[in-house]
Amino acid sequence: MSTKTRNTLSSPKSNQSQVVILETTWGFVIQKGSGAKSRAFFGEILAMLGILAFGAAAYGQWLRPVSEQGFDLVPFKIGATVLFFVMAAWLYFIARNGLITEVQVDTNGRSVGVVRRNREGSGALESLVKFEDIESLFIKRTKIRRSAG
Repeated sequence: MSTKTRNTLSSPKSNQSQVVILETTWGFVIQKGSGAKSRAFFGEILAMLGILAFGAAAYGQWLRPVSEQGFDLVPFKIGATVLFFVMAAWLYFIARNGLITEVQVDTNGRSVGVVRRNREGSGALESLVKFEDIESLFIKRTKIRRSAG
């Protein structure tokens, strides 16, 4: 994505930008501000650590011999293994697709897309809406008091 200009919209009470608008050759991208990328990066790292933890939990319960625990527990161990595997797969999906959500407005292709980006910068398209399918649009403003003068 080649960027021409960058505009930031900031809160008057803080110096952190809340919204970043990047103009590109095909349209523009609306992203969350400065702190969002670092929080998303930290969340993806935690998800990767969670994958390792759930994987170890799924495998670790099979390290003890069944003869010590009895065969009555085998169905519970299988159920717990499936549960841990599903949790690890869910965390893998989060870590792979990322936690940064951005809106891409393609003025050339006349569409609006919601993209989820990961820490490596690759994006996964979540939804795409053509301009013709949009009936109305409204902007919800934050309730930030602005000082007069």
